[in-house]
Amino acid sequence: ITSQSLADFVEEIARLVEVVGVDHVAIGTDMDANYRPVMTAYSEFGAVETALADRGFDQHEIDAVLGGNAVRLIAAVCG
Repeated sequence: ITSQSLADFVEEIARLVEVVGVDHVAIGTDMDANYRPVMTAYSEFGAVETALADRGFDQHEIDAVLGGNAVRLIAAVCG
């Protein structure tokens, strides 16, 4: 599935969270959304945060998806 808009991108995040759980979903730093960019600058992560909140994600879940899970994984792998 390819995201064509920010709404599609957030929908895919929510779908992944439903399938594997919030502790296992993180946004990649390349912003490619499966090779079709839906964001052009990191400053747009605020829009993703807002969209996730609008879908009912709490702040802990949002923080996990927007970086916390990636940091946790890197710490576990690199020590």
